Amino acid sequence: MTYSGARVILATVTPRPGKAKKVIELYQGIIDYAIKHEPGCFEFQLFSEVNVEGVEEIFTIERFKDLETLRAHQAGPALVAFNKAAAEQDLLEKEILIKVVKSVSGFQV
Repeated sequence: MTYSGARVILATVTPRPGKAKKVIELYQGIIDYAIKHEPGCFEFQLFSEVNVEGVEEIFTIERFKDLETLRAHQAGPALVAFNKAAAEQDLLEKEILIKVVKSVSGFQV
């Protein structure tokens, strides 16, 4: 299924050492909210890896129907709560790197 106006967020999150599990738990609140309240959010997945420097990173792939639904997600209460908790608990090593992209080629099954 292809959506010509669809937008995808690719984010790289670098938790402080030992804080990846807590960051993933906080993301679950965003995922749960999106399932219940964001019908324009078609996908929200988390991935993790330990990079060559030995630092654990978390990556998100988030797919939205269009730019309008993506913007509503960005302003929504779940993301606001995540950002507040991450700051208050000092969970992130550096600022989250966010890229908003659209498909220009390829396929999806």
